[in-house]
Amino acid sequence: MFDLVVLAADGSWPSFRDHLKRLEAHVRELVCAGIATEEFVPRNVDAAASCFCASIISLWDPRIIGALPWSHCELSAHELASFAVAALRPSSPGVESMAAE
Repeated sequence: MFDLVVLAADGSWPSFRDHLKRLEAHVRELVCAGIATEEFVPRNVDAAASCFCASIISLWDPRIIGALPWSHCELSAHELASFAVAALRPSSPGVESMAAE
């Protein structure tokens, strides 16, 4: 099954592209919800979702998952996702953030 998913990703099959679009749409919804509850700072939601997805792509792209042995990476999925979520939250004084334009 993993080989089939890698083949779909490498071949840019419509089903794989649609899957990635759905994932990014879910992330966009989560960013919007976080902004609405003031957990995240207001910003360009599309850019924030794209950046978040790009920062954790190693967790869901089968080509990267298969290429890097997890023993090589000292970060857990939780640590990586927590780091990416922290970028959406209000920053500490003196720290730059990707604010809404």
